[in-house]
This record gives sequence, C-alpha cells and structure tokens, in this order.
Amino acid sequence: MKHNAEDPLNNLLNLGHEVLKGEVYRGVVYAHLDPYLGYLHSIQFAKMRTKMPDY
Repeated sequence: MKHNAEDPLNNLLNLGHEVLKGEVYRGVVYAHLDPYLGYLHSIQFAKMRTKMPDY
C-alpha cells in the first residue's frame, strides 16, 4: 500500500483503511481473541477433485 499518495482522495482512503484496521484489531483483542490466528471458511473434501488417479 502506498502511504504517501499524491491524490487527496487516495490519502483519505489510506487514512480510513488504517483507522478501520486499528478499530478491528482493538475489537479482536478486546474479545480476547488472537489477532494473528487465521481460519478457514469451510473444508469441503468431497468437492476436491484431482486428475491423478489413485493406484
């Protein structure tokens, strides 16, 4: 992300993004969750298909 953009609108978008990111981080920490923990939306093994046959 380019933080020192020439366009004033882009500067406002960058500022808004940073403020929102900070608010989300604080909310996650306030909820006693790990802000660095990733997750999967769903695991669908039945839908995964491969072109290699199982021998």
